[in-house]
Amino acid sequence: MLFVGVDLTSAFAQQPRAIDIAVLDDHRNCRFVRANWPQTASVTGRDAVVLRRMLSVPIGNEPNQVWAIDGPQGLASTGQTKRHCERVLGTPGHTPDTLPPAAPGGRPFGDYIRSSVDLFAALLAGQPALQLAGLGAATMTNATLYEIFPGSEWVVLAGRRQPHKTSNAGRAARRSLMSRLGVHGLPTNPTADENDAVVGAYLAWCTRHAPDVVNLRGLPPNHSQGELREGYILHAAAVMPDDAAQAQALPPTPECARTDAALEDDWASSESLTLKLTDYGLVQGTCPENGWMVPGVDYTCKTIAPDPTVGFKLTHAANFPGGRGWTSEPKVKPLLRALGYSTPAHLGEQNAVTLKVRLAAPHAEDTRRRRGVRISLREARELALRVMMEAERQVREERAREVLFLRGSVDEESSTHDL
Repeated sequence: MLFVGVDLTSAFAQQPRAIDIAVLDDHRNCRFVRANWPQTASVTGRDAVVLRRMLSVPIGNEPNQVWAIDGPQGLASTGQTKRHCERVLGTPGHTPDTLPPAAPGGRPFGDYIRSSVDLFAALLAGQPALQLAGLGAATMTNATLYEIFPGSEWVVLAGRRQPHKTSNAGRAARRSLMSRLGVHGLPTNPTADENDAVVGAYLAWCTRHAPDVVNLRGLPPNHSQGELREGYILHAAAVMPDDAAQAQALPPTPECARTDAALEDDWASSESLTLKLTDYGLVQGTCPENGWMVPGVDYTCKTIAPDPTVGFKLTHAANFPGGRGWTSEPKVKPLLRALGYSTPAHLGEQNAVTLKVRLAAPHAEDTRRRRGVRISLREARELALRVMMEAERQVREERAREVLFLRGSVDEESSTHDL
């Protein structure tokens, strides 16, 4: 059997990038291939033959294949601004309830979302038939088509935040993690897109060989008003038990954050921290997505896009069983309301919210609290990483202010010469 991870791109970009595809066999031997988008008319027309061949020709004609595609399978429910799975996993883009235009330059990720929704529709209509997880009788363990979101997988599989995905350290860390999880034949320095493809292939492999370490997040897909809506995302629940002792990525290396357009437009970006909220009373550090949180440390956070910017404070609750709980100020329910989220009577795993957040530098009182407290080497590294990254951020901001000042001086001088 083959397990295929597809790192999707936009079919409607001015110059569409090639689609990176990772293919694993039952023994987790890996190879990479690439596919190119056809003419846009075949995409918007959802040509089942052309779009199926686009992927199947480079993959090969092995009869038993399981595909995992990095992109939304359908639209949001009518009247909703995002799908339930996107709320739960905190994707940087939100799929609307109507098809975005088949052109770049619209809403964030709009052309990418349109490409993915059209592709899923064609694959479900093509032959041989692919069985989408949650649709009809297709379950997590027998489906042959899944949606994935690599941006939420790395911190769960590694148990910590990874370096930037496009940096040498980030690429090496992800390659090391996949290797320790039993993937063979990886190139020496995979690209960020290849890493995202292989994590999708690995999750697809888990559905058959390690189903206990993956799950489906979101609502079942359904057809409504002529479109597929909602749908599950295949998500890592934990590291495989057999590999847990080894599945540690390389220690995070602080590097300058990227700010170029490619990163801003990356649906699978994992550069920010994720904060998963499953309880109104307490932020649970036991969630795999919150594995970066260090007991004994308080955090001053702010939410980032796609949500509005809202600041809040997380204070470690030392009395919480296991020591991995934090209280929020403002509390979780008012925080979610301020961000525009619905607040049902009970917040739990099934209706959780995952936010993208950034951290402020540790306060002096936070540092004083650490004195005399024994911490592990990993915790010390995480704490040092946060301090160094904050220092680098401040340096970048200072340099940006200097550039703006100098540009202003030049503009003023130019205006004087014009006079």
